[in-house]
Amino acid sequence: MLVIGGRGLALGTMTLGELAQSLFYVFLFLAPLQEFSDLFERFANGTACAQRIFLLLDTRPEIVDEPGAIDLPRLRGEIKFRDVRFGYLPAKPVIHGLNLRIAPGEVLAIVGPTGHGKSTLVQLLTRFYDVTEGAVLLDGHDIRSISEASLRRQVGVVLQDNVLFGGTILDNLRLAKPEADDAELIDAALTIGADEVLAALPHGYHSQVGALGAQLSQGQRQLVCLVRAYLADPAVLVLDEATSAVDVSTEQRIQKALRLVCEGRTSVIIAHRLATIRGADRIAVIREGEIVEVGPHDELIEKEEHYAALYAAYRSSSGHVEAVTA
Repeated sequence: MLVIGGRGLALGTMTLGELAQSLFYVFLFLAPLQEFSDLFERFANGTACAQRIFLLLDTRPEIVDEPGAIDLPRLRGEIKFRDVRFGYLPAKPVIHGLNLRIAPGEVLAIVGPTGHGKSTLVQLLTRFYDVTEGAVLLDGHDIRSISEASLRRQVGVVLQDNVLFGGTILDNLRLAKPEADDAELIDAALTIGADEVLAALPHGYHSQVGALGAQLSQGQRQLVCLVRAYLADPAVLVLDEATSAVDVSTEQRIQKALRLVCEGRTSVIIAHRLATIRGADRIAVIREGEIVEVGPHDELIEKEEHYAALYAAYRSSSGHVEAVTA
């Protein structure tokens, strides 16, 4: 059109207005075709997403309630791993005959090298997987005999990678305690020590978090999940690298609050930062799927074995940061 129109202008057989009019008609014709192409692309994406959704809905869960599964009242919080063996693949066991008892109300920290089974213990305690051999007991009850709904009410978990739902921060906090009003939710954030960070957002607690919490930083998402776990008031609280994405100054503000949150409930803490684990009642060192040491921080340091080596390596790599954050 441009070539023919330009030639027509040069020869005087076409005016500039006629050329502009012709180009305008071309764009009017192409616009619906472009919209149709975009519509077809959205339809293809929607069909693929629907297939994934229906595939998920049609998938039968591997972990289901046993016949006669029981609903338990509020537990004391005693945890026992009894001769536990487990592997994600049958030929590659991760946990080898592990035995561990956590007393009601005790704060236990689990440390060890990466890939040696720390997070796997959390997966087994929350029954995301079933043990291959042995049993995990809550107040003497095999967790396989407890209904999933009852188990989820008794055990609160804050993982390293947290997921939020679309809506405001208050909407996400209210999931843990639907009957709570805004003042109660905000008061919980104050108790945890998350208020200074969350209230500083553009719209405070009414800020939209976006899909999967995309509009918040990872540290902010972790703070929201910590408050949510506190509101749920579980008998057992599990923190799996729950402060890994929180900066040092923010972590200092919430350490004291976390100690208060752990009071009155059994707490299992998996972390690498010494500021998080030194205040635990006991520290369990796991290596190659087995508990190799258990005891308080000072006692394990004096033994100069596995934990002492981890402690020395941490101090060397962090430049004595734990002395500041403790």
